[in-house]
Amino acid sequence: MKNKRIALIFALAVSTLGVSAQELVSTATHKDDFGTDVSLEVEKKIVSGMSVSLEANHRSQRDTERTDRWQVGGGFDMRLFRSEDKRVTAKAGLGFTYTWKQKLGEISEHFNVDGKMNGYNQTESYWRRRYRTSVSVGVDFAPTKRWEFSLKETFQYNLYLKGDSVDRVKYRYNDDDDLYSYQDPKAVEAKDKMMLRTKFTVEYNIKGYPVNPFASVEYCAGQNHVERWKYTAGVDYKITRDTKLSVFYRYQRETDDDDPDGHFVGWALKFNF
Repeated sequence: MKNKRIALIFALAVSTLGVSAQELVSTATHKDDFGTDVSLEVEKKIVSGMSVSLEANHRSQRDTERTDRWQVGGGFDMRLFRSEDKRVTAKAGLGFTYTWKQKLGEISEHFNVDGKMNGYNQTESYWRRRYRTSVSVGVDFAPTKRWEFSLKETFQYNLYLKGDSVDRVKYRYNDDDDLYSYQDPKAVEAKDKMMLRTKFTVEYNIKGYPVNPFASVEYCAGQNHVERWKYTAGVDYKITRDTKLSVFYRYQRETDDDDPDGHFVGWALKFNF
């Protein structure tokens, strides 16, 4: 079987010489990826404790050479409670986003009904649209003027729209252990997905400086299991009274071996009116 796998990988490599190496990812190994995450946000206060926002976001992958997604959205946030000393604040929010996301091409092992590997599937990359609505609640706690801790729970409903048929080639061994291939387009069907996200953040206000370091940890739970963990560290820089720039590094751990873990660097520019 090992020799078959080597021969098959060699055959696949020859067959994909015309395809950029960045466009395909093998699901046989769990490799790390590197990308960027850039966003621009505008927030407008309606009345005290209520605000609306608009945001645009771009993410890259495959060592920043490929676009992962384009995303635009909006939200509404409302303060539910604030203590007299202003150390404890409870908030709630509603959100909606539209995403144009790219699913990278992949080479995945195929097994027969007996669990024996009998070939590979090679699927080309494709784009699909997604609508997301979300409801969130959170609590901020500032025990001193320097430290602030926050916990946020977000429920998301995702609707992935039906896409066009995707090119796929199936490579199989016949009874004589000879490799053959045939085209078998893959239908991208519509689907929906629910997710619960929990995020804990700590931020420190440096006295006399407009730079505040922060760190957060977040886990995203699907309907059956935790799908990913996100670890983020960065700084908020207050450019003006109403403008803030956040620069950060994030490590994203995927629990599904078919998806690569990710290292991201990014920035977010936010305007308040």
